[in-house]
Amino acid sequence: MTAILIVVIVSSVGTYLLLGSHAASPYASITTDKGTLANGATAQSCTGSSDGSCVRFGGTQTQGTGSINPSPDLPSSVSPNGGSWSVAYGDAFNAPLLNTPQASGASVVDNTWYPGTGSGTDPCINHTASSSHGMELMNCSKVSVDSQGLELTCTYTPGIASGKNYQCGEVQGEQSNLGSAYKLFHWTPGHGETWVFQTVAKFPHNTGEEDVGFWSFGDPTWTDEFDFFESWGWTGQVNAGYTTTSNGTVWVYDTNPVNNIEGYKVYPFDPSAAFHTYTTVIYPNNTYSEYIDGQLQTGNYGYGNGVIGPPPSFQQVPMGLILQYELQYDNAGTNPSAGFLSGSRNFSIQSVSVYQDGAHANQDIINGGLAPGTTVR
Repeated sequence: MTAILIVVIVSSVGTYLLLGSHAASPYASITTDKGTLANGATAQSCTGSSDGSCVRFGGTQTQGTGSINPSPDLPSSVSPNGGSWSVAYGDAFNAPLLNTPQASGASVVDNTWYPGTGSGTDPCINHTASSSHGMELMNCSKVSVDSQGLELTCTYTPGIASGKNYQCGEVQGEQSNLGSAYKLFHWTPGHGETWVFQTVAKFPHNTGEEDVGFWSFGDPTWTDEFDFFESWGWTGQVNAGYTTTSNGTVWVYDTNPVNNIEGYKVYPFDPSAAFHTYTTVIYPNNTYSEYIDGQLQTGNYGYGNGVIGPPPSFQQVPMGLILQYELQYDNAGTNPSAGFLSGSRNFSIQSVSVYQDGAHANQDIINGGLAPGTTVR
């Protein structure tokens, strides 16, 4: 009888405690992305998951660190002349950009980018974009920095100007009349270096109008241009994302008339779903290759072996850098988009790094080094 009483009492108390604490409830919904993320883990959009999100653990780059790698994310087969890499310029966007609203009262300000276009010296007055087919006006209020790095935003703003229904952000380093407050990085091609231009970025959603890119051009008269990547989202089908559009690298080696050498392909992934590392390598003989997440792009990306060029000739002039978030009318001059008619979208850039081979360290660059707030790991 004593043993039976003990069993009854223990089971009764246990049932009461379980029910009272709700510990036995089989209906609780727990997903990993709703937990506390640490040690480089980041939440991102994923198809097929229960709530449309998942967690990415680790990776070669960590968001929000304020630092860049001392060498590019490339296979060891891409060896620099001299046996090592030199950081020519780096920005992990750990400080607000000069002349943006965030910069007011900030103790550290990034002065290595101009938060507007080349059409004026006041970035907070609406300016037209660099493309004549742009659907937007540019404004410094659409340039900001957060835990993911640099955010270039486009916001649907109907009727902001004739034929313009969006206000967007762009930063560039080619403005020539800004005075001593800015220290804009420039590089000069064609002097025998191995150059590497690398950015870690997440593209905005595309419904048939996106034109995002990381590129460079020489002097204010546009004598040449190098697009390290540009995604021509406005050439695809509406609401098809990036599956029917091309991403390209283009070296415009002559502007009068325009001649270029290029490579392009349709993305094998959705570049708006997560951050990826985009890397352009320019070799000493002026050929170049494109890598994505450390993988050489081949096939219809230029030539079968993944090496493009060289151009027959080009201008050897200092070239600035540009990060753009533009929206383009299609080839017929119309906006086919039915998807971007409200709210905002972001082009997120975690970092920009420029490397050159150690044998040419600090040569053919202007205003090299690290942007304020950025360190090397």
